[in-house]
Amino acid sequence: MINVVAKIRSEPMTCVVERARAALDAGCAQLVLGQSFYLPEWTELLGLVPSRAVLGVELFVPLPRQLHPPAACPFRLGGSSVEEKRDAIKYGTETLQQASRHEIQFAQLPLVDLEIEGVPPRRLTDEEYERFSRRRTTAAEVRMDSYLSTLDSLLTQADDHDVTLVITPGAILNDFPNHVEAAHILHDHRLAPPLRPNA
Repeated sequence: MINVVAKIRSEPMTCVVERARAALDAGCAQLVLGQSFYLPEWTELLGLVPSRAVLGVELFVPLPRQLHPPAACPFRLGGSSVEEKRDAIKYGTETLQQASRHEIQFAQLPLVDLEIEGVPPRRLTDEEYERFSRRRTTAAEVRMDSYLSTLDSLLTQADDHDVTLVITPGAILNDFPNHVEAAHILHDHRLAPPLRPNA
């Protein structure tokens, strides 16, 4: 028997329930929710899908009830301030609690935007990559220690709630981690192997 799993991403985020319903109607047995979305959509989605139909979610799902469209997810791993680290751990833990409660197997770590000025939001030519790579390396080094220390806390929570954390390398220069950094994180932490990189 072939078990078809659909990864759901939606823009705007409020369309996630519609996308999930279409995937289930098309015969997909399970869903991976590959982005953050709001609490009303989360509540509606749980009422729509069969038990254990959601296989995985992105960390920070659902967003706190005080956030409404079109607000973006304000949380990120690898933040430099105490407040960013605190919020990433707090709301990441809430995702793990929700995942455990609804028998969701894994939570995917969202990519971090390195915010390197001037980098176009697309795959770069070799020449462009060389021009920006040194600035990217510096920006990634700044993020790494904070990213790893936040993961230490989240891994403890993931173990407590029997949820696997999954890392996915990014495909554009501003994405952190890339495949090399993801391999380093996997070596140092008990994370699941990468999912398919984002297109």
